[in-house]
Amino acid sequence: MFSVRSMRNLWEASYLKDLPYKHWWNNWIPLKINFFGWRAVLNRLPTKLELAKRGVPIPSAYCRFCGQMEEDDSHLFLQCTWIKEVWERWSTWSELDLEGTHKVEQLLNLTHSTCQSTKQKKLIHAVTLVTLWTIWKARNDQIFNNRRTTPCRIIEEIKAQSFLWIKNRGREIQMNWNTWCIFPFAVH
Repeated sequence: MFSVRSMRNLWEASYLKDLPYKHWWNNWIPLKINFFGWRAVLNRLPTKLELAKRGVPIPSAYCRFCGQMEEDDSHLFLQCTWIKEVWERWSTWSELDLEGTHKVEQLLNLTHSTCQSTKQKKLIHAVTLVTLWTIWKARNDQIFNNRRTTPCRIIEEIKAQSFLWIKNRGREIQMNWNTWCIFPFAVH
C-alpha cells in the first residue's frame, strides 16, 4: 500500500544509507526549523568559514560572539565560550547534561536518546532544534543589525517560541506556561 512514509523509507534506504546520521523530522515545530537542523548536521549552513571556503568575500571569519575562533557550525552552536553559557542555562532548565558534546549531530543524537518515552524524545528534540534556530537568529541579528543579546534573553526566547509551537502543534500534549518554565519533561 502506498504512503508517504513508505516512499520516504524507500528513498532513505536507497540514497541516504551512507549517511551516519538519521534526521528525525518533528511536526511539532515548523518545517523550516527541521530543515535548518538537517543543514546544521550536514555542515551546510552559511557560517563565515563555509562562506569563505565558497569564495564569498567576508571581512573576518572569526565568531562575532567571542572573536576567538573561526565560525563553523561546531564552534557557533557548541564550542563558543559565549554560547556555552546559553547551553549551561539550557541544561539547568532541561535537566540534561550535554558534557562532551562537540558537534550538532552529537547534540541531536544525545538529546534524542536521553528520554525514554516517544513524547519526551519528540519534545526534547523540538526544543533542541528551536535552540539551534534561536542561536542562529541571534548570530544573524548581531552580524546584520549590530544587535547583541544576552544568553538569558536567548533562553527566554527559546522557552517562549518552543512553548508556542509545541503547545499549538503537539495537540496531544497537556501543558501550561508555568510548568513549561520549569520544564520537568513530564508530558501528558
